Amino acid sequence: MKRVLRISLALLVLLWISTPCVHRTSASASSVSPPVSEPTRQSLPAWLTMDYDTRELRHDAQFEVEVHDRVWWVPANSLGGTRYTNQEMLEMRQLSPEEKRDAIGTLYEAIQLFQASNFRFAVDLVLIEESGMEWEHHKPGCHVIRTNQGCCASTSNWINYLLGDDYEEVGLVFLNRKSAGHGFNYIKHEGYYYIVDLTRYILELGQRSAPESGDLEDYMRSDILLGNVHKAVSLEDYVDYFRLESDWRHAISLAVAFTAPDAPPVAHAYPRGRLEITFPEGLELRVLYDDPDDYIYLAFAPEPAKKPDWERYSPAPFTIPEP
Repeated sequence: MKRVLRISLALLVLLWISTPCVHRTSASASSVSPPVSEPTRQSLPAWLTMDYDTRELRHDAQFEVEVHDRVWWVPANSLGGTRYTNQEMLEMRQLSPEEKRDAIGTLYEAIQLFQASNFRFAVDLVLIEESGMEWEHHKPGCHVIRTNQGCCASTSNWINYLLGDDYEEVGLVFLNRKSAGHGFNYIKHEGYYYIVDLTRYILELGQRSAPESGDLEDYMRSDILLGNVHKAVSLEDYVDYFRLESDWRHAISLAVAFTAPDAPPVAHAYPRGRLEITFPEGLELRVLYDDPDDYIYLAFAPEPAKKPDWERYSPAPFTIPEP
């Protein structure tokens, strides 16, 4: 199924302008924090002492492994390599969000920085009731980088903020699995779609993406659906792969994709015994899959006027990854 759902209502000027970061500095993108001390260096996990590889990424990997019709497992460097060593990434951690955005130019570099920063998982969405609905607000990308923690929507915004101008198109995929939703990124590059879920690269959650060996046995030991970097002819092909897995086949009821600087607020309501997932009016959604026999429906409403005060969240005390 391939549809484009358009909403014709007028779009407010500020609809997709994310909350600005005010923690700006006059330093250039080349300024870094002091070098990592020798005692700290000796306590690093083995992969951080390597030049360019991370726990999962391999800077010189070259492979394309077909895992489904028109879907391949590929290394992150398929979208460009890295210009920085892991030690340089460690020294970049204290840069401002704006400086990091200027310095990072590829998916490989983004994941490298994400892991060197020891990004932490946190349920950081904020619920605000407005117009009879409870809206779920997601932390904007600049604040995600500043606080160095978040959930799936936050990690998606993290990618959008750093790489939004570096590829042909950077967007988000939203899946609804019965009453639970999940979001992650896609990147369109040279006619293909590359899918990545940064939550599968959070160090403290364990290794959920395979080392980039190109060995199918390594891949099968990982979270094959959301882990790793996948290349697909279309986003619909990737969703088809997701649906064919026995553990997920009956769970996915809705899959949509869209582009926006940050994940929009979303509301959930249950009128007349059905689940309505409500997005702000004016957002153009590309429906990748919609189960016609389920109880989940898309709805649209004016964007909520109330916004969380993201500035009150403290900057992150960047920690060194555990060995």
